[in-house]
Amino acid sequence: MILKGTQNVIDAEVQSFSKAQTRVDTYMNYTRPPLAIGLDPIRKAFLHSKDRGIHLRYITEITKENLSYCKELIKIVDEMRHLDAIKGNFMVSESEYVGPLILFEHGKIATQAVYSNISEVIEQQQYLFDNFWNQAISAEERIKEIEEGVIPVRTRLLENRVEIIKQLKHFVAVVGLVHLVFSCLSYSIIIKTCMISFLIQSTCELATKTKIGNYSCDLSSINSANYIRYF
Repeated sequence: MILKGTQNVIDAEVQSFSKAQTRVDTYMNYTRPPLAIGLDPIRKAFLHSKDRGIHLRYITEITKENLSYCKELIKIVDEMRHLDAIKGNFMVSESEYVGPLILFEHGKIATQAVYSNISEVIEQQQYLFDNFWNQAISAEERIKEIEEGVIPVRTRLLENRVEIIKQLKHFVAVVGLVHLVFSCLSYSIIIKTCMISFLIQSTCELATKTKIGNYSCDLSSINSANYIRYF
C-alpha cells in the first residue's frame, strides 16, 4: 500500500522498529543519517530497538557532509556500511517493508512511502538488501578514507563491454601503458566475441603503448592479431 503524509511515513517507520522481533535492515541515501539522528521519533526507535536486542544493520553513502551524523549512528546500530551512489530508501524487518519516497533534499521527510507485510515482498527486499550489504564496505573504512584523504581502492567485476572499454580508456589516459593478460579460457571467449580487436582499437587514440602478455608493442602501427603472445 501507499502511505501518504509525512506523519504517516514517520509512524510506519517507527512501528516497523517496534514490531520487529529479531532484526531491522535499513538502506538509505546520504540525506537520511541526519534525520535518523536529528528526528526524535526515529532516533528513539533505533535506541529502543537496540535496547530490546534487535539486530540493526544500516547502509548509506557516507560523505563529508553527513560524516558527523554517521559517526553517531555507528554508536547506535550494530553494523554500518558505506555504498557509493545510493539511489533508494527502504527498511526491512522479518515481517514488514517500508520504502520512503526518494528525496535528496537535506532535512526533509518523505511525504509518501510504500508499505508491505506480504512475505514474498519482504523476502525479495531482504535479498536485495543482502546483496547491497555484500557490495558495501565498512563504515570505519569509509570514514578513514574521508578523514585521512585516502584514495579508495575498489574491486568489481565488469560484465558490460561498454563499461570495460570505458575503464580501459580511463587507465590508458592516466598511465599511458596497459597490460592485457588473459587466461586461456578468457582469451578464447574474447577472440570469439572479437573483443581483443575492439579493446586494442579503443586504446589506440589514447595509448602510447599497450602490453599484451609479456610483450610490448606500439599500437599506432600494429595489426592486433599479429601481436598476441602466449606464456
